[in-house]
Amino acid sequence: MPGILAVDGFVEHPIEYKGEPANIAGADLEVVAKYGHLLCTDGENAQEICEHLGANEAIITESFAVRKHVKKGDILDIQGISGTVPLKVKAIYYDYASDWDTS
Repeated sequence: MPGILAVDGFVEHPIEYKGEPANIAGADLEVVAKYGHLLCTDGENAQEICEHLGANEAIITESFAVRKHVKKGDILDIQGISGTVPLKVKAIYYDYASDWDTS
């Protein structure tokens, strides 16, 4: 389509984290790195983080970090369909659009 530079196939799914509701999401990190304009809470370069995010690493929202008492470097044990998946928190970003009780 004329004028469309990229499309991000963002998906979000409700989960439970430590017995409480939360959401997990996936995105095309190449698109997010180039067009997303994420702002990390510690001033890190979000574009570089997106470009180098590993398979067992995650970027989380500030609201999730505050509500769940999680900080950069912590390991999130996420229950998957084949068992627990440990994800290391690589960065925390400001996201006021999802600042609600289950984030």
